[in-house]
Amino acid sequence: MILAALALAAAGCGGDRNLPSVGSYSDVLLISETGKSSPQVREFVQALAHPIRYVFEDENEFNVFHLDVDGITGNTDARNIVFLVRIDEPGALRNRVTRELGRDYLARTREEGHLLLYKQDFYARDQDVYYLLMANRAEQEYVLARLAPTLCQRLRDSTRERYRRYLLRDRENKGGGKYLWQNYGFTLRFPADYHLLQERRDLRAIELHRTDPSRGIAVFWRNEVKDAPGLADSTALLDWRAEVADTLYSGDTMLREETVITKATLGEHDAIRAQGVWQNERDMTGGVFITYFIHDTRLERLLAVDLIVYAPGLAKHPYVRELEALASTLRF
Repeated sequence: MILAALALAAAGCGGDRNLPSVGSYSDVLLISETGKSSPQVREFVQALAHPIRYVFEDENEFNVFHLDVDGITGNTDARNIVFLVRIDEPGALRNRVTRELGRDYLARTREEGHLLLYKQDFYARDQDVYYLLMANRAEQEYVLARLAPTLCQRLRDSTRERYRRYLLRDRENKGGGKYLWQNYGFTLRFPADYHLLQERRDLRAIELHRTDPSRGIAVFWRNEVKDAPGLADSTALLDWRAEVADTLYSGDTMLREETVITKATLGEHDAIRAQGVWQNERDMTGGVFITYFIHDTRLERLLAVDLIVYAPGLAKHPYVRELEALASTLRF
């Protein structure tokens, strides 16, 4: 069996899409007929939540709320909704799916075993709705065991795009982006809440910053670099970041043992991504950092896009999501 690809379903709905979605981009409503969680459903929820280690403790990338079919009442304007539907079990949820999608999708599910359907802006603007349709118990077990990573990645990508649009809508600092391009040969899109905190030509670095809580995007670079970095260059890349951060952030250090390095992409660019913990012993502060290392083939230089959050007592992921959404606009 092969998992069905994400299918774009026709968006005929019973809601009013003129109204905006509400709530956190981090929240996902998972709707099933009874709302009861078997061990397999709990594992699915945990995988969809995708805990990430931030500053010595795990934090969910998505907060998943498993509700019965009545839980959708009054919540159709949530930003992320996932319907978990067994079509061989009669009930209010199957009736809802039949009404909203039509009987053809139920027939397809019986033939194919399972379907994952996606509808954008279905009940409300800036919203993602997913239908996981399963023909029987065996298909449910198969889907729950395998589909969570795919769905989580789809939510991650879509949330980043939607949140970026929200952050830049009607409040983009276009002059700031133009200034970066004219003076440094790269640019980022960012809202007016951010300001250019530092321009350090001695470090070949700039820093954009926003308060309440404190978070920032720094870009620093090395010239005359002809080759793109790889994982084999991890130690040298971290040494470079440590050297710059010590001066740019007034004594910040990173905990090497807490740093994870992987291959990644940032917007349109291949990158090496480092994520870890920073601390400043002088100020007794600390937080999460993420650094993307990207090769600029046009100017033969190595760029580092450094994201840093200081949010004591607050969940870190909403601010990390914000920084990554803006960092993905990098152009050079």
